[in-house]
Amino acid sequence: MEKFLPLMFAVGGYGAFLAVMAATYQQLPLRVASHFGVDGVANGWASRDSYVWTLIVILTAVTLMMAGTAAIIRITPTNLVNLPHREYWLAPQRREATIGAVERFGFVMAGLTSLLFLAIHLLTVAANESQPAVLSSAVWWLLGAFLAATGAMLFLLYRRFSRVPAGN
Repeated sequence: MEKFLPLMFAVGGYGAFLAVMAATYQQLPLRVASHFGVDGVANGWASRDSYVWTLIVILTAVTLMMAGTAAIIRITPTNLVNLPHREYWLAPQRREATIGAVERFGFVMAGLTSLLFLAIHLLTVAANESQPAVLSSAVWWLLGAFLAATGAMLFLLYRRFSRVPAGN
């Protein structure tokens, strides 16, 4: 069960994003403030359908790319995989465990990215309910938290593969 938690997190995050997009669709004006300057003031607009479909397409592509990383490693020749000590970690007796670790990383990152998109969308909905449309500065906290989580995940992944057990 534990090995499926990252997959469930990815699917749950993506599903939550889609559900929130559907639930908030009617709250968006026909002309959505969709781009904001660093001060939070709207400086770009899109039609409601264009805004919604652009987010869905981008997140779907990113999710598939992150979740598909392990599948790509499965078919990529070992010498083309950028992994510390790749010969050791991709040796036949360790290959499945290594691919599983990378796969779990990709699923967690896909879930985190879905939740980031969901939160930014909710901030965008709120911004479009005010006149003029101004995005909350909370977006910077969200971005900081996402970058910190990404950094922590990369650190843990690198730490896992940067050391070869003694005697090998």
